[in-house]
Amino acid sequence: MLGAEDLEEVIRRLAGDERMSRNQVLAMVKQLAEEVDLDDDGMLSYAEFEHAISKSKDFKRFVI
Repeated sequence: MLGAEDLEEVIRRLAGDERMSRNQVLAMVKQLAEEVDLDDDGMLSYAEFEHAISKSKDFKRFVI
């Protein structure tokens, strides 16, 4: 399970500190939580996170 702090760390590692401000990272974390946390438990399961990465153009941009 991934919480908000975990997601922030993942995004920072994928994007690098120089690519995104903290506010941009936090906005992405909030958006992910709203769109991907299907069971509304405040955490992302592996399946929810995997789905987010596969469907998100933002993640694809940083990973490619």
